[in-house]
Amino acid sequence: MKKLLTLNLDITDHVVAGDVEKIAELVTNMDDSIKTAYIPSPEENASRSEDDYALILFDKRNGLRKKLAYYNKELTTLNTQLLSQKVDELPDEMIKIAATHLKRAATHFKIEFPENLESFVDDLVTSNIIDVKNEIEKKAFYIKIESNK
Repeated sequence: MKKLLTLNLDITDHVVAGDVEKIAELVTNMDDSIKTAYIPSPEENASRSEDDYALILFDKRNGLRKKLAYYNKELTTLNTQLLSQKVDELPDEMIKIAATHLKRAATHFKIEFPENLESFVDDLVTSNIIDVKNEIEKKAFYIKIESNK
């Protein structure tokens, strides 16, 4: 489960990693306002409120990691599309939390929401924090990963 903490989950992760091809592919058919969106640095993310993120990964040893910023239309659009592309790579518990929060933001900003995320949306989800060690069904996640190879 440690590996989940180091995955490139959101647009900031991809920018920091220099993943230019992934970013270019992501924004190809998007509006210019999205293509030129300001992407916050990891330091800026650390200083923002936890309420500005669709998912916060918690690990006792490493603390909180804020992922999938959704405090403006551009970041919501980019991070929603990234999550949509990662459905087969992430635990369902993480997707459920992130998709639910991103759906609320997408509705607020009047952004089209990816169909493959709709089934994960749960109106009963309120917290955006997940304890990666204790709240992810490891066996189900490993089976999912193996079946998607």
